[in-house]
Amino acid sequence: MEEKRKIGHIALVVPDINAAMDFLASLGITLPPAKNFNLKIKTTFRGQEVGWDCIITRGKIGSIGLELIQPTKEGTPYYQFLKTTGGGIHHISLTGADIKEDLIYMEKNGAKVISNAVIDQDIVAAYLEVEKIPGVVFELLRGES
Repeated sequence: MEEKRKIGHIALVVPDINAAMDFLASLGITLPPAKNFNLKIKTTFRGQEVGWDCIITRGKIGSIGLELIQPTKEGTPYYQFLKTTGGGIHHISLTGADIKEDLIYMEKNGAKVISNAVIDQDIVAAYLEVEKIPGVVFELLRGES
C-alpha cells in the first residue's frame, strides 16, 4: 500500500534558538542560519487572527526535516506554547498530495482545525489537534518536500 502522507518535519519551540543550534551542532547536526519570520498572510488560531513572529531555521536529519522556532512577540501562538510548556515539540508536519483532501479526511477522523493560513482564499497550511493522540499538533503544509 502506498503511503498518502509523510512526515515533512518536526518542529521544536525553543527559548533560545542559538543555544539549541549550538547543542545540535555538538551532536553533528548542522542547521542553516536562523532567520526572522513574520507571516504576512491572513492566519487564525483558535478563531482569532494572529501573527507568527519568530526566529526560525529548518534543516534535515536524514529524510526528516527539523524546524527550530524561537518566538519573538508576546501573544503569538508560539509564544503562548513556550510560556505554557517551557518549549518542546510543537508540531509534526505531514505532507500529502492535496491539503484540502487531507483536511477533510482528518476532520472526518476526529481532528479539529485550530489554525490555518489562507492566500487568495486557498488554505496553504493548517494546524490540527487529534483527540486520539492528546498533546500532539499536526500541521498540513502545502508544497513541503
